[in-house]
This record gives sequence, C-alpha cells and structure tokens, in this order.
Amino acid sequence: MSTSSNEQAPAAKPRPASVDRPESSPQTSATVSGEFVMHSILLLFGRITNLVLGFYSKVFVLQSHDLTQIYKNLGTSYRNKGLDQKALASYRELIKLNPHDADSHFQMGRVYSKNGEIALAQRAYESTLQLKPNHAEAHYYLGMIHSKSKEIPQALEALGKAVELAPNNHEWIYRLALLHDKAGSAELAIENIKKAIALKADEAKYHQYLGFLYEGQGRHDDALGHFKTVMELEGAAAEEL
Repeated sequence: MSTSSNEQAPAAKPRPASVDRPESSPQTSATVSGEFVMHSILLLFGRITNLVLGFYSKVFVLQSHDLTQIYKNLGTSYRNKGLDQKALASYRELIKLNPHDADSHFQMGRVYSKNGEIALAQRAYESTLQLKPNHAEAHYYLGMIHSKSKEIPQALEALGKAVELAPNNHEWIYRLALLHDKAGSAELAIENIKKAIALKADEAKYHQYLGFLYEGQGRHDDALGHFKTVMELEGAAAEEL
C-alpha cells in the first residue's frame, strides 16, 4: 500500500557526537586501592624511604589509614634494623596524621630511651598516658626512668600502676619488689617477690632475692630454704647444657 504524501518517514535518530578522551596527564593522580599500594611498597620494603613514600603519595590517592599503616610498618622496620633516626621520622609522620595515636608516642619513647635521651623519652611516655591512661608499658618504662633518677615515690606509683594493669607480669612485680626495698619497706618487697615466685617458681634470681630479704630480717631458716632452691635450679640448668 502506497504511503500518503502527507505522511513523512520517521526522522533518523541523531548519532551521538564522538567524544575525544583527553590523554592522561602524567601529573594526574590515579585512585587505586590501598592494598595495591601496600603490596607495592612491601616489595621494596628493604629500600623504602620517606622520599619514596612521598612519591607514592603523589602518584596515588592514599587514604589516611593507608598512610598510617605504612608509616607504622616503616617505623617498626627501621627500629628492627637499628635505624633509630629514620624510625623517629616515621613516628613523627604518624603523629602528624593522627596526634591522638598513643602507640606512636610510646614507640618514640622507646627509641629515645634506647639512645639515652631520657627527658624526651619521659615526655613521650607522659604523652602516651595522657592519650591512653591504661597503657601498662608506658607506666612501666616511666617508672624505670623515675627509678634511675632516684625518684622513688614517683617510680613506685608508676610501676605499681603497671603491675595493677598487668598482674601476671612476674618481671615487673620483681622490679616493684626492688623498689619497695629501696624505699625501706622490706615487708612489701617480700610480699611482691612472693607473688613473682608464684608466677614463675623456676626463676633463680627471685628465690635468691627473697633469701637476701629474709636474711636481712634475721630469718635464717627461711633464707636457707630459698638459697637451696637457687642451687637446685642452677644445677638443673647446668645439666641441660
């Protein structure tokens, strides 16, 4: 059947104009997963530096948590290799990213302590405790700083808090016993060294120390019992060699 002259054929749909895609610029950042970047960096972990990390940050769009994890890994790696100044630089970057990260302040304190920078270490531990009051290790190492400075009341307070937070740490309890002895409280020293022995009965130095404490009180029989234990433990250890 013929088409009427008044009817018009449907107009053809216009073809979409082609869009020229701009060539990617070398300065354009590409968004990639943090996991990819982490894996890439870990491949170079033995040689990675903050300079290289800065390059990664420019090339890739890194989320804050990605950078935080990277700097933590860097700090740990540098510490294990004895590269303390580089470790400190990594922890400083961490604190810039998250000033409230207590562990970053604590790790800086450990590096400062290792290098004999006691005032800086003390400040770092105090910052840790301001952010995380129940950080047991920060209390312990702060107590050790006070002890070495002969600030016994402050040392007792800090170490006592550490033991309160970690009641099964026999070495810390032993250190607390030593502090009580320095403070002139033999009974508290005995009380604490007994707790340490209850947790680790095969530690010869704990028995030896308790023996000395008993001897100082004139309790010779009690002291002798612990000195015998020391000889038995040392004899058993020699047989294992």
